[in-house]
Amino acid sequence: MIGPVVAPFVKPAHRLRESIGKKSGGKYDHRNRPFAVLLSVRDLVCDAEDIVNALYGDDAITYVIDQPGSSQAMRKRNGVFGISPDSPAGRNRRLSCVFALIPGWTPGSNEWSTIYRFDNPFAEQEFPDDLIVPHHRPVRRRLGPPSGVAEVGFSASA
Repeated sequence: MIGPVVAPFVKPAHRLRESIGKKSGGKYDHRNRPFAVLLSVRDLVCDAEDIVNALYGDDAITYVIDQPGSSQAMRKRNGVFGISPDSPAGRNRRLSCVFALIPGWTPGSNEWSTIYRFDNPFAEQEFPDDLIVPHHRPVRRRLGPPSGVAEVGFSASA
């Protein structure tokens, strides 16, 4: 019963955004090769939607006041991936993709995790498709500036 009361105050997307952002900077020397981060999700209230929001930006709706039907779904520019006035070519371009294990792997566990792959549409280097094969991979459509990444949905990998 306490879970539904506490869940709105827990912000997994915000925490993920901060921790993945720290890993994607210049801390690691990847020698101009593809670079990926593995995320093991152990937070019970964190799901794939929280990861999408952390990486590609939070969901938002824009509209013109006094114009019915002008609303459009979009993503805020607060994701680990995306563009901003400070980074018009894209943020965290060194980071090729993020792999996520949901539920997260724990030592000694016999439980299998589902592997998700989230590609950075602005990456300097693409991560090879055949190195780690995910169970799910988001399908996204990249719109030009100023919109950045607008739509993200999932498809099962074969």
